[in-house]
Amino acid sequence: MTKTYKVISILIISITLIWLVYAGFQPKWIKWQLMTAGGIHFIMSFIINRQYHNWEYNYLGIIHGTLMVVLMGWGYFFV
Repeated sequence: MTKTYKVISILIISITLIWLVYAGFQPKWIKWQLMTAGGIHFIMSFIINRQYHNWEYNYLGIIHGTLMVVLMGWGYFFV
């Protein structure tokens, strides 16, 4: 994987964590924000997973996939 993909991936994860802290201080969670964040991580998991051709651990892909499931599930079922 190139350095550009790693930097963008870590940047998107950081922005998501900052947004989660901000959203935690709001009086009510907004469903479309959670679904959009999950969708962004869905797209990023595809992009990151396409960069790997060998058998090696893909930690960024695992993090994006986990955030995708958690954010979309939380937005769809609990908000």
